[in-house]
Amino acid sequence: MSPIVTDGLCIVHVGVDRQGALIAYDTKTGNERWRYDGDGPGYGSPIVTTLGGKRQLITPVSKFIAGFSVATGKRLWRFPFPTRSTQNILTPVSDGESLVVGGIAQTTAKLVPAGKPEILWDNRNWSMHMSSAIQVDDRIIGNSTRDRGVIFCLDAQTGELIWRSGDGMSRHVTFTRLGTCVAALTEKGRLILFPADGDSFEPLVEYQVTDKSTWAHPLFLRDRIFIKDDMRLTAWRLH
Repeated sequence: MSPIVTDGLCIVHVGVDRQGALIAYDTKTGNERWRYDGDGPGYGSPIVTTLGGKRQLITPVSKFIAGFSVATGKRLWRFPFPTRSTQNILTPVSDGESLVVGGIAQTTAKLVPAGKPEILWDNRNWSMHMSSAIQVDDRIIGNSTRDRGVIFCLDAQTGELIWRSGDGMSRHVTFTRLGTCVAALTEKGRLILFPADGDSFEPLVEYQVTDKSTWAHPLFLRDRIFIKDDMRLTAWRLH
């Protein structure tokens, strides 16, 4: 997981899957502000959002998805979500009212977290493996390893499939929202831009940006795109 900086804090989750600590450090002094001991870290990175009127940090831990008070570190809720080899890899998606979660050999589900989280829908046909999904308006864009790798789009309100790409797209994809469009970078080094609001998967443009494996998110900065593969960092200019 990656650390997160918010509200004058740098929050990190350290340890192993059986035992760990979520620790908040003061960004100015480095002093520890609060600590939560217990659940070991997952692989996915945390997000900060306000749900139910409470500002909270939401993070995957080894066998759960959990929410913590940003101010105090108190655990507000915990939702059982065990995955294969305790590898909770995906970062949750929040729309400010609910969460969409997924994981290896797990369902893709939407839930309302509280003392006892309520599941609004779940879709076991479109399980996500390592690629974190994104939400664009009322749609969830994700990647499944089924059929040798498929990009898919679900209705955020119902969980029903709207469209899917063809087979063999990629077993890992990083997604970046660009307005109403999405940039998808596959593990095979293909950068694909497509609209999220269509009735089918229809790429607008596609580039082969590297012949190496790509696992990191691209960085879009003004008129440039930075791509990190497993050997090098390259910068591309938009015309």
